[in-house]
Amino acid sequence: MAEEDGAPQARSADGATRSGGGEHREQNSVLSGPERKVLDWLIPRMPDWVTPDLLTGGALASMAIAGIAYSQASEHPALLHVVNLCLFIHWLGDSTDGGLARFRGKSRPRYGYYVDHMSDAIGAVLIGAGAAVSGIMSPWLAVLIVTLYLLLAVHSYLSTYALGVFHLSYGGVGPTELRLVVALFNLAVLWSPTVSVAGLDVFTFDLAGGVACVALLAIVALQVARTTISLHRMERV
Repeated sequence: MAEEDGAPQARSADGATRSGGGEHREQNSVLSGPERKVLDWLIPRMPDWVTPDLLTGGALASMAIAGIAYSQASEHPALLHVVNLCLFIHWLGDSTDGGLARFRGKSRPRYGYYVDHMSDAIGAVLIGAGAAVSGIMSPWLAVLIVTLYLLLAVHSYLSTYALGVFHLSYGGVGPTELRLVVALFNLAVLWSPTVSVAGLDVFTFDLAGGVACVALLAIVALQVARTTISLHRMERV
């Protein structure tokens, strides 16, 4: 079972700690409103055999399959459709596991927080590794994107403990929006694996990945600076 909104020993702005997921969640992504309505309808209707652990495990397995599909996409481009299906399965599992646990009164915040975020990290590495050997993207760029993503994740987890606020989105983009963007670029690659930039043919994924790297780097730098300044003001010596 995983609960993306449970964090043990979150530290509030006044320095107090709150165990068992007592932090404030901040979700301001573009699709958060419609997504919440879908999840509120879906979760109570899930059959008894669907458990939070099954949803979390299914989400992680989908990332493993997506990584394998990416790794073979150069020779079999149609596998990008499999990646998109896996992204949907990952959204389904990752978005409902914690909510289902709470709905059934079976929350385990510390267990869920750890398992959920470790699964996210492992999933990012798996899909990044597949992209790196896919032949439709430069390996170094795939590694850089995963590195920046994990760095942002580390910041998010640490700031949750230090400030008691868990950010689920940045600049209106959260996990759901990110999956949708990746799915759209998968379709774009099916249409045209390469694009012309200044007279040079480059991978479509490289163009998108370059933009993603700049955005991730800017977000990480800004958030780290803001958090450092906030903590410095809170704990002047």
